[in-house]
Amino acid sequence: MTEYVITHSNLKYDQPRRQKPGDQVRREEMRSYCENLLEQQSSTTAQLTERRGARGSPHPRRNNKDPSATPLRWKLATIVLGILCLMLMIAAGVLGYNEVQLGREQDSLVKQVEHLTSELMSCQTPILPVTTMEKPKDTGEKCPGLWTARQDRSYLFSPEKGTWEQCNSSCISQSALLLMIESKEEQGFITARSFEYAEDRGSSAYYYPFWIGLSFDSKKRMWVWTDDSALSSGLFVLSDPSPHNYDGGACAYLQGDKVKPGGCGETRFCICEKKKKAQGKK
Repeated sequence: MTEYVITHSNLKYDQPRRQKPGDQVRREEMRSYCENLLEQQSSTTAQLTERRGARGSPHPRRNNKDPSATPLRWKLATIVLGILCLMLMIAAGVLGYNEVQLGREQDSLVKQVEHLTSELMSCQTPILPVTTMEKPKDTGEKCPGLWTARQDRSYLFSPEKGTWEQCNSSCISQSALLLMIESKEEQGFITARSFEYAEDRGSSAYYYPFWIGLSFDSKKRMWVWTDDSALSSGLFVLSDPSPHNYDGGACAYLQGDKVKPGGCGETRFCICEKKKKAQGKK
């Protein structure tokens, strides 16, 4: 900015003893010129000072405020908003991860349920390797169709399932009885035939269970066959069952090479036996 320096000069005039006629006029003109010049310089200086005050000097009311106060508030607000945004992003990430994990766990549980359901169905409804589910009919031969012959007896591993009483009634309807084992040889023959009715379950084979004509008489406290004869001690051993552990009483069933006690009200396959018919006899 340009500053004007006002210089005051003292003009000295020699006062000759004699003044020329035009000297007085010239002195008046010079004085008037200097006064005008001073007034112009003063006016110019005042204008410059006023402009500088209007443009450069702050408003009196604003002089008391801290110029850094407003930017600090904005900085704090920006920091707080940044922290909130970061927290929201972290929360969204955690929720997304949890949703993915829950989806995977749900898929795994669904697969487990399907697998267990298929295993349960296979346990409840095993299929025996026979060509028909109909009851075999007596054809007049030594043994009816689908029956297995041994000496003077015929045996049927029935594809039907039922309780012990239902199996006994089914055998009676075919002029037969539930299996009664009378010797070790007969037991060995029946056991070998029962091995044919099994399925592979991973590391071991599962043998299907078959009711036989043996039940526990709670009054006599002994195991008896359907003809009311007692179980021979030389065949196999069955312990006295507790009535509270079995549904509808205790009955025996064959599974693989083992004879086991079970609830008479449970459903299993049946083994029927009957005597052969003589050839030519109708």
